[in-house]
Amino acid sequence: MRQARLRQARLRQARLRQARLRQARLRQARLRQARLRQARLRQARLRQARLRQARLRQARLRQARLRQARLRQARLRQARLRQARLRQARLRQARLRQARLRQARLRQARLRQARLRQARLRQARLRQARLRQARLRQARLRQARLRQARLRQARLRQARLRQARLRQARLRQARLRQACPRPATATRAPMPRPCHAPPCPPRDAPAGAAPAAAPRSRSSPSDHRSA
Repeated sequence: MRQARLRQARLRQARLRQARLRQARLRQARLRQARLRQARLRQARLRQARLRQARLRQARLRQARLRQARLRQARLRQARLRQARLRQARLRQARLRQARLRQARLRQARLRQARLRQARLRQARLRQARLRQARLRQARLRQARLRQARLRQARLRQARLRQARLRQARLRQARLRQACPRPATATRAPMPRPCHAPPCPPRDAPAGAAPAAAPRSRSSPSDHRSA
């Protein structure tokens, strides 16, 4: 089905496992509860498509065009979305665990309650994106662009934000536990070594004089009585 044209097609509960839909045109198509596991949708056009509750596990969507697409409750675990275009897409309650979104364009996308655990978002463009209540635990956001993005109540635990751009980003009630560019290594200060050298002589003492003896500890009255 390469270069197939399925505009406004309705594929409810369709099973398209390992289907090859490269450069297919699925504009405004409805793929509710469709199963597209391991499907190949490279450079496919899915503008304004509705993929509610669709299963796209391990699907290949490299350079796919998903502008204004609706992926509510869609499952995209381990999906390959490198350089995909998801501008103004709606990914409410979508599951994108271990998904590959390197250099993906998610400008003005809405990711409400989306789960992006261990997702790879290196160099992704998330300008003006809304990530309300999104879960980004252990996500990789190196060199990602999050300018004017809204991360309200988002969870970024153990996320990697090295060289990420967060200019004018809104992090209202966001949880950034253990989120850092690189885990800081705890360096312990060297312990002072005990000095076994004899005490120095006073300044007023003549040269060649013996050093002063250390003061003896006073004995308690109970020691005299015992003697």
